Amino acid sequence: MKVLLDLEKLAVPYALNGYASTRNYIAKNRPTVVGFMRSVIKAIRRIKSDRDFSRKILEKYVRIDDPQFINAALDQQVRILPDLPYPPVKGIETILQELTRTYPEATKLTAESIIDSTIVKDASL
Repeated sequence: MKVLLDLEKLAVPYALNGYASTRNYIAKNRPTVVGFMRSVIKAIRRIKSDRDFSRKILEKYVRIDDPQFINAALDQQVRILPDLPYPPVKGIETILQELTRTYPEATKLTAESIIDSTIVKDASL
């Protein structure tokens, strides 16, 4: 695979992946949401601490058994995955800025208004 654009090297703040829910669902199901996030944190710890396991899982789901590719992918994941997956405010701001091109109403939003960091905080206790 050839990398066309590496946002990490360009230092572009961006939320490459994340988790979303409605405030209503979170209010009604907070223990479930916190439990889900606790599982995400556990998975991140496992990826970073158990390379053999992580390699086997990655090979299984990407269906590639090229050791060079798998090792490069794991190296990247270990490097970029935060220990605690707090939503990246700057990354959300970048997305909102891009969104305003096709959805002008997005200018009314701020990253802080759509992020609830308490889920990660509660899950990491």
